[in-house]
Amino acid sequence: MSDVATLLTRLRAWVLDAEGRVWTDDLLTEGLRQALSDLMQASGQRYVLNGLDGETAPSDLPRDLWPLLLRGALGYALLGRAAARLEPFNLRPDLPKALQDLALACLRAFAQALPALAAAHPRQFQQAAQAPYPTSGWPADPAPETEDAP
Repeated sequence: MSDVATLLTRLRAWVLDAEGRVWTDDLLTEGLRQALSDLMQASGQRYVLNGLDGETAPSDLPRDLWPLLLRGALGYALLGRAAARLEPFNLRPDLPKALQDLALACLRAFAQALPALAAAHPRQFQQAAQAPYPTSGWPADPAPETEDAP
């Protein structure tokens, strides 16, 4: 089973839709995609999730970030679900607003955790086993320019 399949199962548990009757895989996967993008932007790291968009490489997103990823994915999925509920007739006209409020609460909690990822980024460079920049092969410093006297 791919890591994305595991994450989708966990998301389905949160939305109480283990059989996928209400929440489509596409909607939940798009939530994962958006949240992963935010995590990568905040951390300055490129992460791979096995199973996302056909990815076959092993996931390199640290397991301790999975709960944060799921929180963001849930928020984005709730926003998508709220948008889908705007147009059709429904017996609960307050449902889109309730979904939107819940989505915003999830995304607010998600966003509050992102600055910690950005703060950790320079520390990762400082603690790297190998320098994250070239250590040799730089061109020699150019000689200072001198003005020729006429």
